[in-house]
Amino acid sequence: MSVTIHWALDNNGTDIIQPLEHSRTNDLLENNTETEEKEIYIYHDGANDLTNCSFYLNPFSGTYEGHKSAMLDFEELLEWGNSADVDDFGGYMINMDAANSFTANWPSNSSHSIGNSSVLSFVFNNSDSLGNKSSNSIPFHANMLANGNGETGVCPANAPYGYGANYKFKCKIKIPKNENEVGTRQFDLVMRYTYTS
Repeated sequence: MSVTIHWALDNNGTDIIQPLEHSRTNDLLENNTETEEKEIYIYHDGANDLTNCSFYLNPFSGTYEGHKSAMLDFEELLEWGNSADVDDFGGYMINMDAANSFTANWPSNSSHSIGNSSVLSFVFNNSDSLGNKSSNSIPFHANMLANGNGETGVCPANAPYGYGANYKFKCKIKIPKNENEVGTRQFDLVMRYTYTS
């Protein structure tokens, strides 16, 4: 039996069907700024838990509308996350601390990931092998379940559409201070999982 994964911007479960914009159209972000934090809910229609759940990035797979190429955008995003220099650091970040209202620190140039039993928040990058490909995917943290009863690497069957304890995370993008190329970047956030019916 198949399972359908749903990604939504609210607990009402409306699926995200278009590429998610982290800034408004024609609203260019300045250097050394961050996009607003997006809260994303994940739920599924399976009767059993999803296991081995994790995140990784891929080059954008849709119709590319950026300013360079899907591969160059992907490589640049990972490069931003690699930097230990405060002026060159940036990238796509995830905070999985829903159980504590996302109070976990966000990554920085000196700390690409924040740990608490496992990775709690992180920036995608190559140097630390944080989510740069499927084999380096970052497991879902137990704190993604808002009621605090989650398990690492699991998206439970008891978190369906509309249920108060949905799995959720926050994400944002930081533009490095030294970035000198203006333009739209596109990438795919991928969820890896195992489902046994």
